[in-house]
Amino acid sequence: MVALRDEETQRKGVVGTLLLNGMSPAADHQQHFKKLALLATSVPMFLPGGHICTDNSMFLPLITAFLSYMDRHMQTRHKIHIGSNLECIYELVTFGIPTEVLPFNASGEVSAENHHKWIERQRILEGGSDDTKRITIPGPFDVLLGREKISQEHVGNVRYHFVIDTHIDHFESSSVREKTGVTREIVQVIKASGGRFLKLDYTGWAEVSDEDARKKVASAFRSKRKSGKGPVNVLKPTIKSEPRPSGSPMPTSDEETASSIGSKRSR
Repeated sequence: MVALRDEETQRKGVVGTLLLNGMSPAADHQQHFKKLALLATSVPMFLPGGHICTDNSMFLPLITAFLSYMDRHMQTRHKIHIGSNLECIYELVTFGIPTEVLPFNASGEVSAENHHKWIERQRILEGGSDDTKRITIPGPFDVLLGREKISQEHVGNVRYHFVIDTHIDHFESSSVREKTGVTREIVQVIKASGGRFLKLDYTGWAEVSDEDARKKVASAFRSKRKSGKGPVNVLKPTIKSEPRPSGSPMPTSDEETASSIGSKRSR
């Protein structure tokens, strides 16, 4: 229920993950599956879908029975993954689920370390008098500050580094005063897209000031310079446009974008 404190989570919901690896389908799990299905449809929280992982295909009839207790929309929103723990982790990562939030590793060992840390933060937060607004779950456009692995793999950080890469040439060729303007501009670009610069402390994620965010942007530029990493070219190859016959379909937005960028660079 703590997740419901986050407005974005209220809108988009929570995706569940059920791990059955190492379990025997011979046991009577049908009643447990029925209770889980009833729980999923009764909690006051939007559940847009889920993932079910198993290393035994014999579980498929039970999983089918489990999904039959849900409505048709929920059935189509659940994905079944068959494979080892490592294969299931890889599958979940492709759906944007970071490995750090999973309570198990590739060898199947269960770890509650992150959960215990979260419980401790909640105790401190609920018992304290700090009025700073805390973010329970960072959004996809948020930039997570810090060197933790979860920060580096967060989708908002990937977008953020792409923005840094597209401005690095401008930043390096600017004066000291102009560089300050570039860093402020990037902060505003992130915020205009709905993102925030968040820092994790002992009670959770908190938004930093614009000035602190600007300093972090400047630090990111310096890190790029020290590492020798230039701009990352993730654009598709420019397609040379040819005259289209009458009645031919219009180009896709990707083609138009690539052609436009190519023409600008050639000027």
